[in-house]
Amino acid sequence: MTSENDSLPEDKNLFYRAKCVFFILISLAIAYRIVFIGLPEFIRNIGLINSRASVVALSPWAIPLVLAAFVFIFMAWGLLLRLLDKEKGKSFQFTVNGAIAMSVAALVIRLPMGYLIDNYLESRNYSYCYWYTPPANFSPPVWVREPQLCIEQTGHIRKMLFKWIQSQPHGGRDLTVEELQQKVAELDMAHAAGAPVY
Repeated sequence: MTSENDSLPEDKNLFYRAKCVFFILISLAIAYRIVFIGLPEFIRNIGLINSRASVVALSPWAIPLVLAAFVFIFMAWGLLLRLLDKEKGKSFQFTVNGAIAMSVAALVIRLPMGYLIDNYLESRNYSYCYWYTPPANFSPPVWVREPQLCIEQTGHIRKMLFKWIQSQPHGGRDLTVEELQQKVAELDMAHAAGAPVY
């Protein structure tokens, strides 16, 4: 008596294995993006705070997402075990339990992270800037060292303005409000002319 898996046509079996490989690569790519791009950016902004930078962006999801990266690694390992027909052993069960544990830990840690970051930045005299903060989910809130540095009605040029400020020495530590307003006017003119300043 043959099992259902044995009765699958060879091309379908290959398709199943190709899907496993595809999702393994996707899971590892997401984990890489979180650990080697997202986390260093979070650490870099912590350093900018210590340098008294004009603007910083700290996401309350940064640390929870690092834990979530391990979920994707566990998923990739679990898919590899399935690919090797070893999904019924202790290794596979450990993988499932590890993924669940990391998922729960990420959610639990996320709850106080926003509060801790807000309090830390306020203790360093930073203020939340609505106009510089991207509207997308998981985008880090942007904070300014002085309320006057948060220029209103700049949502259409926020990305280039933020990059420009952080590209200044020490993250724009010595940037004046007048210099910032001049840059805003320059980007506004470029935007009106159709230049890509988003």
